[in-house]
Amino acid sequence: KKATGAPIKLGGIDMLIPGVDFTTIGKVAKAYYDCVNDNGGINGRPIKYTLYQEQANPAQQRTLAKKLIESDKVVGVVGNTSFTECGTNAKYYKQKGFYVIGAGVQADCYASPNLIMVNSGPRYSAIGAAQLLVKRGAKSLVIASPDGVAAYSDPGVGKGAKAAKIPFKSVPTKLPVTDANSAVLQLVQAAGKGGGVI
Repeated sequence: KKATGAPIKLGGIDMLIPGVDFTTIGKVAKAYYDCVNDNGGINGRPIKYTLYQEQANPAQQRTLAKKLIESDKVVGVVGNTSFTECGTNAKYYKQKGFYVIGAGVQADCYASPNLIMVNSGPRYSAIGAAQLLVKRGAKSLVIASPDGVAAYSDPGVGKGAKAAKIPFKSVPTKLPVTDANSAVLQLVQAAGKGGGVI
């Protein structure tokens, strides 16, 4: 039976900028809640899931978090996915006593006890990729991370390259990427023959 009781309010904030669409996680969360609602909800109560999109703008991110919690009166924030939203709002969520489930990029996403990330993030993902490339015989490592997170994500790969005694280069990338083909060609050239690109 379809749920018909008073709704349980949840919400999320996903980033959508030219060339980067992080709205999938929120859309999947919404599809899941719609399915729950179609099958009785939670004790007969439907989940009302509100999903907002942001454009990597801190002022907008703060406004949307405040809107979810103070205006929409959600009881939980889930599905947040962004390059910068979790860093922008980490202190606010903690102050309001909200534990946010999301997928993040910045170091703040993994340092706050109120942010529960379901992904490894750029630092640990890049380290894992570097380990695999070194294991497969890469002669150098080049990493291209968004410029806003390169200082956090790239040093782990640099340490791996140093331990493997191979050259390393970090290429912080300004977003949005307008010419992906040229960017990839430059990275491949920087890595050289037998080099690995992350």
